[in-house]
Amino acid sequence: MREATVTATDPASSLGATSPPRYDPSMLVLKEAAHLNRVGRHNEAARVLEESCRAAHAPRSPSLLADSHSETGFSLMMMTMAPCYGTPALLAGGAANLERAISEFDEALAVDPGHVSARINKAASFVVLGRFVDALAELDVALRIDPKNALALSTKGFALNSLGRHSEALAPLDLALQQNPAHANALKNKGEALLALKMPSEALFFFNSALSLNPKLSSAIDGKHAAALAIKQSNNNHVDSHTQELRGTISTLTKDLQECRKKVLELQSQLELSRAENRELTGILQACVMLEISQFNDPHLISCGAYGAVFSASHPSLSFQVCLKVMLEPQTDRISSPTQIRNKFRCEVSVLSRLPIHKNILFPISSFVATLPSSWTIQLKADYPEYESWASRRTMIIVMPHGGETLSSWLLRTDHQSPGVVGNLLKQALSAVHHVASHFITHRDIKGNNIVVQCNELTYNEPHLRLIDFGTAIDTERTESMTCTIPLSQDVWGNPLSIPPDISALLRDASSQNKYSVCIPYLNADSFALAFTFWQLLCVDPDHCTSDRRPALKANFCVPSCALPEILTCMLKSECNERLSASGALQILNSQGI
Repeated sequence: MREATVTATDPASSLGATSPPRYDPSMLVLKEAAHLNRVGRHNEAARVLEESCRAAHAPRSPSLLADSHSETGFSLMMMTMAPCYGTPALLAGGAANLERAISEFDEALAVDPGHVSARINKAASFVVLGRFVDALAELDVALRIDPKNALALSTKGFALNSLGRHSEALAPLDLALQQNPAHANALKNKGEALLALKMPSEALFFFNSALSLNPKLSSAIDGKHAAALAIKQSNNNHVDSHTQELRGTISTLTKDLQECRKKVLELQSQLELSRAENRELTGILQACVMLEISQFNDPHLISCGAYGAVFSASHPSLSFQVCLKVMLEPQTDRISSPTQIRNKFRCEVSVLSRLPIHKNILFPISSFVATLPSSWTIQLKADYPEYESWASRRTMIIVMPHGGETLSSWLLRTDHQSPGVVGNLLKQALSAVHHVASHFITHRDIKGNNIVVQCNELTYNEPHLRLIDFGTAIDTERTESMTCTIPLSQDVWGNPLSIPPDISALLRDASSQNKYSVCIPYLNADSFALAFTFWQLLCVDPDHCTSDRRPALKANFCVPSCALPEILTCMLKSECNERLSASGALQILNSQGI
């Protein structure tokens, strides 16, 4: 059974009921019945009224007749309810008597439609029967007649609560308490509405206020216990949530601390390497003593290029493996002259000597001129059969730490990547390109074989990427373009496959017009080459892209964000002014937490 509003001292008020006004003291029967109802003797009140009707003592005045029907209905309504506090419940067979009571209220309203007590009592009967919508209709009519009736407002709030319309119930209950702040049922009903709206602390206040007026109001007692339990549960949840938040913060701080320790160790390693490089270079420059090629042990040919060969070897004074980049004089079918090749070697040493240290750039340890021993030259015979004829000549050699394997071979060897690896590699490459560009240098030869990746204990088993081979790098002298002679396009760009479209178009136009020089815009040119390199390495087909001109990524690479194809596309714009720079791409990746 749904709960109705009641009081302990006056059960009639528990249903929003009130004894009708007594306009004529001479009507002793009506006065006696009203008295019996007030003291809770509803059966006797009903019997007195019925006997009066049988004895033809029914009042003749319309107002008294309406009061008589209303009092009779009130007696029938109350005698069918269980004598409990706070929760109206029907006695066995009481529904039939309630229907009789409603009929009596209808009789009273037929005589006097403005009879407020009859309407409130009729609404209370509907509440007991669970007919809350009908109850609200009657209460609305009563409140139009008497808008400040606290009993009607309180009963309306209870009916709205019973329908689950707790937010709407607050307004009439607040009005009821404005009219009568000591209305126990209104206080209790508001507490129930607040509890249903998950406001247990506020609800507890109203339950306690109701019990201070009526300590036996059972529904207020139950509500108080429910509110206290909800507050306790909320506090526990808050503590658990706070504990989880603290655990998360501690976990984050622990990870940050580990990252800080990792970065400190990495910086210490870079600092030691930098100090070693500086000591080595300083010693060479001050003493003007060339390193002896014979000091390097276990030479092994790694690769041969158009202008040089790379050997791996060890040195007794160095704790790490090194690479030696050896200048080779070209064969007859090659384009560049020995002078041009020597200039490339000198350019690489010069550019890197003034470029600040960066963790994603491989810097040389030393450079010198020496004659290669026969144990070194014999490894070159397969690729350079003409080399033996000038093996006794002195050649330029650049010494640098062993950077690992090339990005191309590393990606081909690694079939499956964990989430974030590709994005991490791109971030490292972008960091190197941005560092170079910020010092007004253009690499001009970025490709998969000029990027090396190392993944071992020294790098905490995380892939560490570094940019190498600055032989074609130029200093733009703090300008965005540089005048170059043509048709020597290899002097304009190292790798013809990754030459930006705007530069390529300028070269074609200059050649067609027989120009001898052209102003080359190098703004974001390395950004294009880097994007083209990753496009080649990550796409199913280097020349393939999707219908929306985004690169189609290989299935075996786990790309951490759908933004990667968009970033590559923006870096591959034809016009240098529209092309996404390395700095801009790096900011996008960092903003997405990649």
